[in-house]
Amino acid sequence: MNEIDYILVYAKSSSGELLGLPFTGEDEKIYDQEDQGGKYLTRTLRKTGGEDRREDRPRCITELKRLMARWFFLLVRLDMKAGGDAERIHIRNFFCKTELSGKMALMDGSHIKSFYLEGRLKQPSNLWQGIEGNKKASLTIKELFDGKVFDTPKPVGLVEHCLKIATKGSDLVLDFFAGSSTTAHGVIALNSHDGGSRRFIMVQLAEACSETSEALKMGYKTIAEISKERIRLAGNKILEGQCDNGWNKDIGFRVLKIDTSNVADVYYAPDVLDKGQIDLLVDNIKPDRTAEDLLFQVMLDWGVDLSLPIAKQTIQGKDVFLVDGNALAACFDASGGIDEPFVKALAKLEPLRVVFRDAGFKDSAVKINIEQIFKLLSPATEVKSI
Repeated sequence: MNEIDYILVYAKSSSGELLGLPFTGEDEKIYDQEDQGGKYLTRTLRKTGGEDRREDRPRCITELKRLMARWFFLLVRLDMKAGGDAERIHIRNFFCKTELSGKMALMDGSHIKSFYLEGRLKQPSNLWQGIEGNKKASLTIKELFDGKVFDTPKPVGLVEHCLKIATKGSDLVLDFFAGSSTTAHGVIALNSHDGGSRRFIMVQLAEACSETSEALKMGYKTIAEISKERIRLAGNKILEGQCDNGWNKDIGFRVLKIDTSNVADVYYAPDVLDKGQIDLLVDNIKPDRTAEDLLFQVMLDWGVDLSLPIAKQTIQGKDVFLVDGNALAACFDASGGIDEPFVKALAKLEPLRVVFRDAGFKDSAVKINIEQIFKLLSPATEVKSI
């Protein structure tokens, strides 16, 4: 029976490398010595095993008579320089020169390299044991959804182990084939265990669930719907368990869908339009688009991070979106009520960027004057309208 699976890992460049794993309590037992630098273990620098005799490696032997003074100084300098580093060389005994005869005398000759525990990671083994398998993965899904909504989930423990080796505390994890979003589950779980702040991007097409599937019977029409619900359920489940004291307990996420532009397409040349059709072009935004749709398009256009916090505030009866405090202010009111007093009130917030909807201005005079108002009250603000 085959019980070995393989994970293929690709790097974008030759500089890519895997990280180590944190030490467990069992690993730390061999660090049985301690000084002002912390716990450490020692290993002799002498090679052991095959070809460990002097005659086996004649080219590695150097005349100590010629290099004695320089070599001794180098070892002492390394020990002084190491300070809080993870590795340090301790000199126990050394070679000395007899001044009268000019010969070299070996005083025991041993010196030891010390490996400090603090800051060290262990090299991951290529044999992973104790990792939950596919049976456990199916049980995890069944427990979360109270039913079997996905046939081929990945084990959360396996994904979490991969993330330990491949990511640091604030990295961004991308899964182009999210499926049931086991990767997002693993990211949240690892953050809860080590206090990290990793983020994730899950990409999943709205692939329809099979007509005979249990998922469809439970109300999930697409794989994407299962994916979103998995993240919600997993996050809440993790919060119920024991978490690292340093974890921010952030289990929130946003769902964005790829769509066509929010701006309506205009195919008519001016000479083919009649007066009845002109009114249709007063607002250039498609009628089925929400203010949130417009906000995220503007954030994309301006290169604003889509994960930044967004708050909604009412100013003079109009809804204003504030992204990350003052990174971006947006008002998409389409009632024609945006006037100079409102613009002045918004300018007092001194946002870095501000955007309005063309159809929202009271008249053309207000639209013309907004740049001057911001230059006077908030000169650093970049003004835009859509």
